[in-house]
Amino acid sequence: MIFSSSLLRAQDQLPDVSLQDVNGEKVELASLTQNGKITVISFWATWCSPCKKELANIASLYDDWKEQYNVQIVAISIDDARN
Repeated sequence: MIFSSSLLRAQDQLPDVSLQDVNGEKVELASLTQNGKITVISFWATWCSPCKKELANIASLYDDWKEQYNVQIVAISIDDARN
């Protein structure tokens, strides 16, 4: 999914969902798009080969995207706590 707060209409807003970051801190999903950057949100899992390929491809382009388009990447793992 790609979101930019300047391009979203009211009905397109992200849901009010709380997630945990890698440090266990609470993050509101909608707050990730409030900085004026284009935001690419990738839902992935360690067992998903296509997901890992997608993230590797994004990583190879990220520096250029960040500089040229002011992009940020948010990768959300759907693995459970055991993984």
